[in-house]
Amino acid sequence: MKMTEAPTAARSTAGTGEQPAAVYRLWAEDGSLLYIGSAYNPEGRCKGHQSKPWWPLVASRTDEWHATREAAYAAEREAIPRESPAHNVFGTPRHTGPAARGKVQREATEARWHATYAALHAGASRAEARLAGGLAEVEHLESSGLLPDYAAKLRAQIERGEAGDQEELPPEVTRLLDAFVALAEIEDDAACTYAVSAVLRQWPDLGSALRQLREDRVNALRYDRGQSWGEIAEIIGDVTSARAQQISKGLSGARRKKDAAVKAQPGK
Repeated sequence: MKMTEAPTAARSTAGTGEQPAAVYRLWAEDGSLLYIGSAYNPEGRCKGHQSKPWWPLVASRTDEWHATREAAYAAEREAIPRESPAHNVFGTPRHTGPAARGKVQREATEARWHATYAALHAGASRAEARLAGGLAEVEHLESSGLLPDYAAKLRAQIERGEAGDQEELPPEVTRLLDAFVALAEIEDDAACTYAVSAVLRQWPDLGSALRQLREDRVNALRYDRGQSWGEIAEIIGDVTSARAQQISKGLSGARRKKDAAVKAQPGK
């Protein structure tokens, strides 16, 4: 169905290091609101909606531009419960389960790295950029309302860090985080694109190796050192005892979903 796009606000954020993003609304022919989302590129994002069963109802789209991705996220979260679009699930009382919390965490991570990059682009030091990124992550988590305890814990860590008494990360972790920041500091767009793409090509193997290393060490803690699942969960951080046991068996989120689907099949 043909789309019509409303006039957009000025998008220029020159000199800030920020990239504007829009809250977009999809409307039916009768003027009813079908869906609210947010994206840097609403046109591209809407292509992903075309497989939805309600897509044939879409007659037009309007875009409300914001100076940053974080501002667009916040406006989206405020708009969904207020305007009650017909086909949103996330952000409504219908969806507050693990999938929703996982989506919020992924968005918060994106907000953290975007804010970190923006701060570096504006001339901040690495420490200042990390602080800006951490605050962006916490603010996104807090705005969702889905992970209040986790958000409060992160904010407390940041505040302790500002006071100078935050627990230091192991140097190996710090070096890894510095490497990510170093990618964002590459000024040449082509060079940065190449470097990040090279990392992403290796990431599936690196991620698998890291998960296997953690699985081996978790099993060593449990069966060689005799620590409880609760103690191991505390060492991992922000997981339950049950999740610690799953980690010891190499069960990722995708693997758990697959196993659950197999069990749900008739005769299994």
